[in-house]
Amino acid sequence: MSTKTKENKQFMILSALAIIFVVDAHAWSPLAVFTNFFPYNSFFMPLFVFVSGYFFSERNLEKPFRFLLHKAQKLLLPYYAILFLVLLAMEVGRKIAPIGPKYGELVSLKEFLINPFYKADLSSLLTPGWFVPALFCVLLAWIIIRWGLNKIWNEYVATIAYCVLGTICVYLSRKGWNETAWLPLLRTGFLIQFYQMGVLYRCKLEEGFRKIPALAIWIVTIVINSFLIYMTGNQIYFNDINKMTGFMTDIYVLPLMTSVTGIAFWLAISDKLVPVLGENKLINYISNHTYAIMMFHIIWFNVYNFLISRIPQVAKTFDFEKFYKTAWYRYEPATQFRFFYVMAGLFGALLMCWIVDKIRRKAWKQ
Repeated sequence: MSTKTKENKQFMILSALAIIFVVDAHAWSPLAVFTNFFPYNSFFMPLFVFVSGYFFSERNLEKPFRFLLHKAQKLLLPYYAILFLVLLAMEVGRKIAPIGPKYGELVSLKEFLINPFYKADLSSLLTPGWFVPALFCVLLAWIIIRWGLNKIWNEYVATIAYCVLGTICVYLSRKGWNETAWLPLLRTGFLIQFYQMGVLYRCKLEEGFRKIPALAIWIVTIVINSFLIYMTGNQIYFNDINKMTGFMTDIYVLPLMTSVTGIAFWLAISDKLVPVLGENKLINYISNHTYAIMMFHIIWFNVYNFLISRIPQVAKTFDFEKFYKTAWYRYEPATQFRFFYVMAGLFGALLMCWIVDKIRRKAWKQ
């Protein structure tokens, strides 16, 4: 886990904000940052893919298989290690508590290896982790296509083609294809357009985009989303890309539109925050540990649940049945209690990262 200081301050801030939005969304959005215009589920997972595409380097095309192997080691190895440990812990925990199957069960080696690339629902504690194997599938598909078409590649044509593909995947999902074995391909086909946008933005559009006044970007994106919200009856979000469900309307291009407006809005916001947060150590640390926060924040929600359930006054109204049944139980006698889940999910994961980083540094010194 890197603790280095990032040089690209805008994208440091952008990735930190994005992972905070993920934690906030899963805590039922007590922060709700600009969600009246930009609901989290209308852009934030495409934003992560966009950021990944932005940092793709052309030199990786020289040795594409080495690039994919590196990404597999960086993304998939820790994912499977975490998944195995969580499933094992649930098997042990089930001996002493009535933990329900949604927390995770070790079914079979085949299920363990294949499920992450299908529905990634082996444990509700790791629900947000679906993004890791999904991102690897996007990288795999994109690099193979890019390498194979290298001699005729055009970034603009590729972006248009991927956007058409993404829209088709939304259409097919609305028609029920997401309930079949086509699900991984539909998910990859939908997300790959945002990876290509990240590549296009860095190599062709960034300089021009940064010259546009931020106020103009904010006004245009807010006006567009306001119109879309009005036209769709406030249904511009899509709730579960993992299973390619939650596309609320038959405007099949809508997820692309709201993702672009959301990404553009927060790109401009992040750029303007550089003078304020560019040297902020906490933001830098959050940005360096988005993977761990993504994987562990639901676990820390439940650590918080367990701790407060030990308080006698809380135990009287704490729903233990729901707590043991699903990792998504939230104790909230008042909606303000949702803030504690944000704090637990974010800072619990960061504390764990800090401890691991400290151990690693001491080990290197020895």
